[in-house]
Amino acid sequence: MMNISEIVTSLQTALTEAAKAHKDLEAAQLKLAPLEQAAKEKDDVVTGLMAQYMNGTGVPTTSPSMKRRGGQKGSTRPARTLSAILLTSASRVFKEQLAAGKKKAEAIKAVMEDCERIAAARGESISTELHGKIEQRGAEIYGRK
Repeated sequence: MMNISEIVTSLQTALTEAAKAHKDLEAAQLKLAPLEQAAKEKDDVVTGLMAQYMNGTGVPTTSPSMKRRGGQKGSTRPARTLSAILLTSASRVFKEQLAAGKKKAEAIKAVMEDCERIAAARGESISTELHGKIEQRGAEIYGRK
């Protein structure tokens, strides 16, 4: 075991070495910054030239794999409806409640709370028709029991 004076000496040495390492790192980062900027500028030039080439040859500039999910810019797929979202969520919650051994009435209450939370987050409300569909989904799932 080291005594206090040896620990202090080792600590001072380690602090000196750490300060030198940080100074070297900062110097290297300063040298690297102009190279990073130059590489970014060259990448931007390549991107612009590729877009011009693709437009000139009639190649589409976006591939189908680059399109976003439905309801967003660049997509041909429509956004999911509130009904689809709620029925999917209701099925999941009903199955979770069934697996947990909950009664159908408790499950319906839990599902309705979840669906109302989702609808409120989207700024919409649940219609009576949708309420009926959700309860029907519960009857289907609990009927399989």
